[in-house]
Amino acid sequence: MKSRKIYVFFSVLACGAKVAGSAEGKSNTPILHTLEIRSGKLRAEIGLAGEAALQLLETEECQRVFSDFKDPQGHTLRENLDALNLTAAAYLHTLLFSDGGKYAKRCEDPGLVAVTKRGSQVILICPAQFEKVVLESRRYAGAVIIHEALHTLGLSENPPSPLEITQKVLGRCR
Repeated sequence: MKSRKIYVFFSVLACGAKVAGSAEGKSNTPILHTLEIRSGKLRAEIGLAGEAALQLLETEECQRVFSDFKDPQGHTLRENLDALNLTAAAYLHTLLFSDGGKYAKRCEDPGLVAVTKRGSQVILICPAQFEKVVLESRRYAGAVIIHEALHTLGLSENPPSPLEITQKVLGRCR
């Protein structure tokens, strides 16, 4: 099963899952990689949120959020990121985004925008809630992406609460 996940991951990268179009000078390079998302609208929204997250991560202050949290073993998420020999921006490009409306019963919660498991490389997006967030604030949508990336690097939840995590990201990433 594990080798299948690796195969799917590299297949998506090799195929260059297109998120951003080529119109008006935009690159054909994907902003973030999507998996099993048929909705072009959802892929585009993930692309917009990905652009926002990458812009936020351009500042050193935003990148400090990876040092603000530790995994259950006591390592900062910055240490976990450094162990991968990746920048925060490059790390976002290793993650896969999928339609959580199909797979995550938790997406029935109107307050949940995205979900992942600690250490997973797949982030499930709750389509209706995510669309609303992207329309209201791209910065907040970018913060959601960074929040979920923190979980993929080992951050547990409760504690800290989801609200505390997002507030810390928004405080650092202006």
